[in-house]
Amino acid sequence: MADLSDVLDALTGVLSAALYPNGTAAASAAGVTVTVMPGWPPPNKLEAAKKEGRAFVSIFPPPNLERDRTRALSQWLVATPPLHLVIAVASGVTVTIGGTAAAGQNVGLIIDDGTVAYPVQGGDTPASIAAGLAALITAGGRDATSAGAVLTIPGTHRLVARVGGPGRLVKEVERTDRCIMVSVWASTPQIRTTVARIVRRRLSDPKFISLVDGSAGWIRYDRTNDSDMSERADLYRRDLNYWVEFGQYLVEDAFEVILPETATQPASADGVVLAPPVITTA
Repeated sequence: MADLSDVLDALTGVLSAALYPNGTAAASAAGVTVTVMPGWPPPNKLEAAKKEGRAFVSIFPPPNLERDRTRALSQWLVATPPLHLVIAVASGVTVTIGGTAAAGQNVGLIIDDGTVAYPVQGGDTPASIAAGLAALITAGGRDATSAGAVLTIPGTHRLVARVGGPGRLVKEVERTDRCIMVSVWASTPQIRTTVARIVRRRLSDPKFISLVDGSAGWIRYDRTNDSDMSERADLYRRDLNYWVEFGQYLVEDAFEVILPETATQPASADGVVLAPPVITTA
């Protein structure tokens, strides 16, 4: 789950990229060397930057400027849809297996009023999947044979093949709106203005930043303040204040429900457990 530190790191990354669009080995867009860092800058670093004619951008969360934006009735959403690498096609009394076998996928069949499922293993092939299904069907008292990747079930009136895979669900459990102060420190008002304009332009569009957990933070501008109280020390500051709204999420692995009946015990040779939460499929 993303937290305040992740937000500060994300802002540091996007502002560094804006100030150094060609990489830090090239000149900055401001024409001077600029250091970007999360947190409040130590005085010795500011003094060094001033002496070297560099600018400094600090990204700091002022205390006691936070709002709870948690909504009620949050629900599970699909974050990563299941990926189907195995293919199973039913036609008449046969099922043809194709695609690429990958562990974690399940091949299920509806045979008349019964069901059977085969958990794909690492190292499986379409032919071994067909053979595994034939063995499960035979063990259940029906005739079934496999030839290569083709499974045949004689006397079947209804045959449906489905493939299910693992996915990932997310649920938002908390939402925070946090004030973030982006301060530009420079040895001259002109450098301060140049750097601050690049910062303001980047945070104006796009208004979302990507966070480490795959979610996004929403940025809204609040206000700008100039501080020239340290001008005698050749240090000029501009504070650009923003609010960033971001969520806290629970993440769960899930499996598609591919058959109308599922086992309730751990997976065994004659079935596959589809543990909650689940991703339903038609």
